[in-house]
Amino acid sequence: MKIEKNTTFGGYSAQLTTANDKPHYMNITDYEIDANTDYEFRYVTKCAAGFMTINDVVCKIGRMTNFRKNMLQTIQIKYEGMWLTIFAVKGGKMVCCDKGLLDVMIPNDFHNLCPKMVGADLFNFWKANGITNATPGVFGDIEAQANKPMTVQVVG
Repeated sequence: MKIEKNTTFGGYSAQLTTANDKPHYMNITDYEIDANTDYEFRYVTKCAAGFMTINDVVCKIGRMTNFRKNMLQTIQIKYEGMWLTIFAVKGGKMVCCDKGLLDVMIPNDFHNLCPKMVGADLFNFWKANGITNATPGVFGDIEAQANKPMTVQVVG
């Protein structure tokens, strides 16, 4: 995995390698979401029958990580009167996520939200950096990881 600072939109770009050596790119936005503040969220989930359901909730961002496997499709946050996408999935893989959400996520949450992105190399990254289900922050310190190349294999 390689995370780079993206000066175009103010966040980060992450490049991951899939199990079949295909690159997977995702954007990491940084809207400076505070983990201890309640925000208005709108999220889309996919039920077992395949229907999409839209829900609105006011809560802390940490609550937005507690979903069953493959259910969560999109999260938006109401920020200064606009709805901004802070999480989106396509084909079981994350295409964008906000740094604030990644900072409160634990490995189990990440695995449930995007199971096709979790492979042995990502588990090794978590182990090498002391990231456990007791310590949030699935990509560690994203700012420190920016421009520091490492390899993570994504299954899918």
